[in-house]
Amino acid sequence: MSIKKALVVAGGECLELTTLVKIIKESSLVVAADLGAEHLLRAGRVPDAVIGDLDSCDKGIIERIKETKCEFVKLAEEKDLTDTEAAIDYCIARGYQEVLVAAALKGKRLDHLFGNVFLLPKYVKKGLKVRLIDDSGRFLEVISREISFSGKKGTFVSLIPISETVNGVTTKGLKYDLDEADLTQGNTLGISNQIENEDVVIKLDEGLLLVIKEKDK
Repeated sequence: MSIKKALVVAGGECLELTTLVKIIKESSLVVAADLGAEHLLRAGRVPDAVIGDLDSCDKGIIERIKETKCEFVKLAEEKDLTDTEAAIDYCIARGYQEVLVAAALKGKRLDHLFGNVFLLPKYVKKGLKVRLIDDSGRFLEVISREISFSGKKGTFVSLIPISETVNGVTTKGLKYDLDEADLTQGNTLGISNQIENEDVVIKLDEGLLLVIKEKDK
């Protein structure tokens, strides 16, 4: 049985519309984090919910969406979490164990990028899957056990320890496969590997590992 996916569209630089439309069709719940509502309307989709302080989204867009059945969760401007985190939590509270987050990797705010990346360990520790996605197959995901994905030969894949140590890292399908390797923070052993076979599997025994798959070549 396939797992239902939720999609959060954040307020960073939007994906290509063709990519966003495809992901929307694969998602059972579509949530906008503030400015993400504008991205979704350009893709022809009214969000199921809009979460945020609504300080970035065009007021005309908000009024258009209010005419639909979309749920609005208005947050205070001064708050202890970002709109994106609140939107992810909204999906999880509704029973979704897999959340894709779009428009969260590129934009004017470098602090938001790092904030989004370092949100990921919180969810993987709870047994949830949250993946930051971009065009052409690029994604970032933190894992605690295993991940499998496909991509074109030559595409860069990097493995970066989030915990102080990551033990027993084994890979299949990469140019430089690892066999029960231990990775530590401050060591760049896992940077700039490449896909050798289309199907890639990465496993580890202990720790938290950030997996970055770059755009397919």
